[in-house]
Amino acid sequence: KMVSMIENKEFDTLFHCDQLSAQMKHGKTFYGFREGSYMFEPTFKVKRDMKLEYIPERSPAWCDRVLWHSNGRAKISISKGPFPALDILTSDHKPVGIMLSVPIVPVLPPLLSPQYSQCILKFDNLGCIDLPCMDVATNTVDAFATFLGNVVKPLKKNRTNVVKKNFNPVFKKIPELHLSVTNPLRLQHEVLSVLLYDWDMLGKNDKIGFATLPLHEFLPLPDQKTRTVQFRKAIVKGGVHINDAKAMLQGTVTITFS
Repeated sequence: KMVSMIENKEFDTLFHCDQLSAQMKHGKTFYGFREGSYMFEPTFKVKRDMKLEYIPERSPAWCDRVLWHSNGRAKISISKGPFPALDILTSDHKPVGIMLSVPIVPVLPPLLSPQYSQCILKFDNLGCIDLPCMDVATNTVDAFATFLGNVVKPLKKNRTNVVKKNFNPVFKKIPELHLSVTNPLRLQHEVLSVLLYDWDMLGKNDKIGFATLPLHEFLPLPDQKTRTVQFRKAIVKGGVHINDAKAMLQGTVTITFS
């Protein structure tokens, strides 16, 4: 029946049963990735040395995909595709290609003018919702956060306090982040990652996951020197929105130029 539907080009109906897209929709894999529409014949499992003939023992499937991800403000768009390479006969898969339009971010100076000589990023009410259990013995988590970004100046203590035995921690001691770049046009393309760990008194701290904050969402408007924005971001690990897509990082960011 599937082969008959493929011959009738009922691709949209078949794709509603696609496992990967269903898992992506629910944050189970490749969180934040995008892909195009596969309005062509499934590319697996086919007979070698044939243009397109399926092996009867296996259900045809779109096993060959092109996915992409971008944290920056520049938008990636599809120029052509996706499209299958049916003339490739050496595998039981058919390769899939795509042409993407990727904007080139210009190299901008770190300083725009003496008016913007300092840029400070400050968090308030930074906390997590529905963290997973990280310690089976105590059935809890002792969370703290660190901060990572290309434009964040090094700090002696680049982490929050540890909040013990709390799946919904709110951090009290949060470092003020000084940015090495004060040019708003350049900061539009930068991101800040908040890394979350489970504190261990004796061993190595275990990574819980991370949340990504594109800075363009928080920058002051052209006629402003400061701006405060609330946020709520998914906590991700290994491409998965953790704890059944419930774990979130939330708080308020204030960016100030001086």
